[in-house]
Amino acid sequence: MERLTPLSSGDISLHKFPYYLTDRKPQNYGKDALGRIKELDYAALAIATQRNDFL
Repeated sequence: MERLTPLSSGDISLHKFPYYLTDRKPQNYGKDALGRIKELDYAALAIATQRNDFL
């Protein structure tokens, strides 16, 4: 399991969300050791329709 640190207040404000992420509250995201923002709860995905805009 990967360790993610909590986001600071400005980390997520400029982040563009893919359509399939339905829960966009900052407390549901964390930052990995390389600074990449990742989702903590994968139950909040809406992937019923296949599209090509994965970021």
